[in-house]
Amino acid sequence: SSGIVFLAEKWKTFFMEHYVTRHVNKRFPRLEVVYNACEMTPCIPFENKEKIIIMAVYFCENKAPDLLLKAWSKLKTEYPDWHIWLLGNGNVSYYKSMADEMNISDSVSFTGYLTGKERELFFRKASIYCMCSYMEGFPMVVLESWMYGLNVVTTPVGGLPDVIEDGKNCLVFDFGDSDSLADKLRMLIDDVELRKSMADYSRMFVEKRFSPETINNSIDSLYKSLMNS
Repeated sequence: SSGIVFLAEKWKTFFMEHYVTRHVNKRFPRLEVVYNACEMTPCIPFENKEKIIIMAVYFCENKAPDLLLKAWSKLKTEYPDWHIWLLGNGNVSYYKSMADEMNISDSVSFTGYLTGKERELFFRKASIYCMCSYMEGFPMVVLESWMYGLNVVTTPVGGLPDVIEDGKNCLVFDFGDSDSLADKLRMLIDDVELRKSMADYSRMFVEKRFSPETINNSIDSLYKSLMNS
């Protein structure tokens, strides 16, 4: 091949460390990073956002929805007008039982697997998106959340360290740390101005870095340089 394309700098670095440096006499193709594009939608006014926190995942240990439930068990009584919506399938019954045991099920709802307009509705009206994963490639759902004007609270998972700016387009917490997650959620819930500034910055950021036009230009430049090499 003439080139290898990676979804994030992290995976390019991983390839170089584990393959290129082990084969010093071998000629490797060109290594490039091209991010996924995010389809743009009309901007959603901040005033239309509701007191909703969402997570959209396949429910399993890696996605760690239990961290959000544990964090919310520390916050529920402080914020009775906020609600958690968990979108997706997988081991839903296990996490439903966990919510029951924590006595938070009256403020936590499970929708099952949603697509299209049903899924979009939650992204349009929610204020905060929570990502608790231990392993990801480059999670598109974070880009989608920025595009819909959500505040993102996330672990530094997969290729996200390439693009996240703690305090500007997200709040970051450590893997497996529900206490830190609770602190970040409290920070956003308490500070309306922070939520608005992060939502505005995140929308601008995703439009600039991940619009189809921007990514298509990157791909076009890559193809042209390969053809001319």
